[in-house]
Amino acid sequence: MLNRSEAANFGTAALLEHDARYDRAEEFLEVVRGHWRSWDAGALVMDKASGVVADPDKVRRIEHAGQWFKSRGPFTVPRSPQEEPVLIQAEQSGCGQAGAGGRAGAAKWGDLVFVIYPNLQTGRQACAEFKDHLEQTGRGRVAVKIAPAVCTVMGESLGEAEDKLSALNALSKPVSGLASLFKVLNVDFASKGHDEPFTIEEMAGISAIQAFRDRVVKMNGHANPTPHELVVHTQRGTLVELPVFCGTASQGADQMQEWNGTACDGFIVASHAPGAYEDVVRPVVPELQRRGVFRTGYEGRTLRENLGSLVP
Repeated sequence: MLNRSEAANFGTAALLEHDARYDRAEEFLEVVRGHWRSWDAGALVMDKASGVVADPDKVRRIEHAGQWFKSRGPFTVPRSPQEEPVLIQAEQSGCGQAGAGGRAGAAKWGDLVFVIYPNLQTGRQACAEFKDHLEQTGRGRVAVKIAPAVCTVMGESLGEAEDKLSALNALSKPVSGLASLFKVLNVDFASKGHDEPFTIEEMAGISAIQAFRDRVVKMNGHANPTPHELVVHTQRGTLVELPVFCGTASQGADQMQEWNGTACDGFIVASHAPGAYEDVVRPVVPELQRRGVFRTGYEGRTLRENLGSLVP
């Protein structure tokens, strides 16, 4: 849960403290995975002659009673063809040291991690740190895929693409950035002057996304940013909040290849405007396929198989 509104939707009076949210998520995943694993492989018998649907020795209750959840089990349906659904975790910190709780959870439970990298250099460093951590946990460097969010603005020429990007950036307003920050940080910016610095105590109270807060402080150069500086340094409400791949189909493919392998395993394309996905699917994907770096078909039957993710 990210903010108070989401907490209310899930029946919680207030947003849990940062570490408690990770503790709750950890137990939730234990329960969910326990249900998924309450049916062994080969549990289904489906023998019409004997009337046996499933082998009772291969189906079990989980009998979970923890701090946050209580669940008996077993699950009401057998395991899926991919054994377990793919787990995708959003990790604001980019899997780096600032978000140790999120990084540990992603390494333990995740199959794919959705991240936000401000630039290629940061992405390469964070990706390498996370892959090292995966290796240390015993899962292996390729067990979890990393996919940063990116914006794509393509054109028939570089000039056309840059004109499109300029027009899109002109649509953003600082007030939109403030509204977006209020949503993710649970801070009422209307109570502060636009250029009034936050106190140390106020910054410490921004616990919704600690890694987000810490990154802003680092980029700002001091511990007391103003609402205006928060908008400027996060670029919230603008396209350049995310890496932007801008240019022709060939240039877009070049940029994706530069990132892929050293900073990530793939991408999540942000839909910043109507036609954003077509900017990738129509010109860039065929170019990547011509280069032999993007599949032309799917080898597996399931999402897990095509991601190359093994059940941990």
